[in-house]
Amino acid sequence: MAQRINGTIHQLRAGQLIRNFDQYLTTLKGDPNANYANCAWFDIADLEEYIASVKQAASNTGKKFSGLRIYFGKYNETMAYDDLTVIMAPTQATDLNSPGTAEDSDMTFEAENFGTIGFPPKKNYPHN
Repeated sequence: MAQRINGTIHQLRAGQLIRNFDQYLTTLKGDPNANYANCAWFDIADLEEYIASVKQAASNTGKKFSGLRIYFGKYNETMAYDDLTVIMAPTQATDLNSPGTAEDSDMTFEAENFGTIGFPPKKNYPHN
């Protein structure tokens, strides 16, 4: 059996968490027939390019890129969409000689927000 990577969970557990989120959105918005976004898809080449850009910017400014913080957001009526979104913001370690932590501050760098999968983005997990 392969060793799990830090922070990974079994597909069955992930599926249950996603179904819980779908139920929560239905309860929150009050429309059991609505189809709300529950995921986003990011091209691996785009992510690698984004991460390389963040690493370069951090290096140029003497900072240490420590990770990505995922924020949940919502567009409003004045924007292009009226839907949920995810935003990846790079974080910087406060100590250049130690690994990053969840408490690291966000870097002053553009956040990644261009994912796709449909409108609204929704898939059942695992998607085959």
